Amino acid sequence: MDQDQMNQNQMNQPKQSSSATMVLVAILMLLIGGAIGWYVTKTYYPTKETVTVEKTVAPVQTAVSPTPTSTQEASADWKIYKNTKYGFQLTLDDDWKGYQVSEEKEGNVILLRFYIPTTSSKWQNPYKEGYAAPFVISVYTPNEWDKIQSEGGESPLYINKNSQYVFGYLMWQDCPEDLCDKITPQEIKNIISTFKFIK
Repeated sequence: MDQDQMNQNQMNQPKQSSSATMVLVAILMLLIGGAIGWYVTKTYYPTKETVTVEKTVAPVQTAVSPTPTSTQEASADWKIYKNTKYGFQLTLDDDWKGYQVSEEKEGNVILLRFYIPTTSSKWQNPYKEGYAAPFVISVYTPNEWDKIQSEGGESPLYINKNSQYVFGYLMWQDCPEDLCDKITPQEIKNIISTFKFIK
């Protein structure tokens, strides 16, 4: 081997090892950056969770999103839904076994969605997978109720009022095939007719 070839081989060797080192450093930086990104995301940006608890024989919290404010009490009779926060109760029938209630806030209105399990694979619920909401109770301040009534358009049906709130409800417009014959508009009206205030 002549001197020029030896010099060229020596010059190529550091380039090859420095290239490998740069690739290893880049991979290491990506791993460290990914780990830091994951940690920051989990620590400072927790995922939005909706917690829903099925009624049992002990006091439980209803679903909340995003502020945990709704409480409901279970009774020995699971068919009686009690909401001590808004001071009312409803009586459900046997078709409602396994029901859940979530509380959501839309603007100045509180929505209490009454969910029932569905076995329909075609049913898509944007709020709760595997459940359908046959009716929603809306909780308004008296001023908000007057405002919604004066605006016209679709508004909830009136249930009752007390000194703090006006209660209304809406029924589903579409239903999963396994529940359409069981949870009829008449059954929903029967449930709503059991609405009464509690202390």
